[in-house]
Amino acid sequence: MKVRYDGMCECGKTVAAGNEAGWDRTAKQVVCMGCVEPAPPSTPVDMGMPGASLKREYERRKASREARVRAKHPKLGGPLSEAARTWEASMGGHTRGKIVLTVD
Repeated sequence: MKVRYDGMCECGKTVAAGNEAGWDRTAKQVVCMGCVEPAPPSTPVDMGMPGASLKREYERRKASREARVRAKHPKLGGPLSEAARTWEASMGGHTRGKIVLTVD
């Protein structure tokens, strides 16, 4: 941060107004850049996979639907309904990450 007023660091250096410096909140004192502790390295952020929540929702609905159909019709084997196939087909565009459009 830029200091608005002249200040004195703990090490004895004078920090002139307008220069970069830190601030010790507990001591309420200016800290020169030589005494400022470097920030810990930032950890990379895991952005996850595009469409992951859609896939989880699809799997949840698919399992629920199959259980419902098997309970009602135990000899049929639980075929997927048209809605389940629509969900499965729509997931393809969400999980690729980006869509490239071309004009012919």
